[in-house]
Amino acid sequence: MAAGPQGWLRRNTDTENSYSASTSDDELSAGVELSAPINLWGDDQLERKRKLLTAEVNKRKAKLELKRAKTNLQTEVANAVRDVRMRWKMNWTG
Repeated sequence: MAAGPQGWLRRNTDTENSYSASTSDDELSAGVELSAPINLWGDDQLERKRKLLTAEVNKRKAKLELKRAKTNLQTEVANAVRDVRMRWKMNWTG
């Protein structure tokens, strides 16, 4: 910290907020400079969001895989039943 004009204190660093003020007989002014990180949520919050989105995508993929598996099973069962019926008819008529 260093003394500014007419006794006001001024602090300027890269990591801390800075405050400044000046005064004269007919004018008074003050200013505040604040700095905030661009990532307001923090790395932990973003990491949790990323994990949540990944889990949601994986859930959707699993649902699609399950639907595909059910469809394939139904098709295989229908084909097997048709084959058994065909063989049954061939054995009884042949």
